[in-house]
Amino acid sequence: MFTKKQIDFMKDREIDVDFDKKLTDDDYILIEDEVSHLLQIEGFDENYEPTHIGITCEEIIDAID
Repeated sequence: MFTKKQIDFMKDREIDVDFDKKLTDDDYILIEDEVSHLLQIEGFDENYEPTHIGITCEEIIDAID
């Protein structure tokens, strides 16, 4: 479901999920909550254009939906 790049991104941001096992519904909820928060605080520049972080966050959220 998630790419290696997306998993590495989440691990770098210390999202506490064991990506080596099948993810549970609670794991997906945690990922969506944490990534959505990150998108809000670091995902856009001063012109409200998505940053590199924002683009990756959006890709992760899209993969969940």
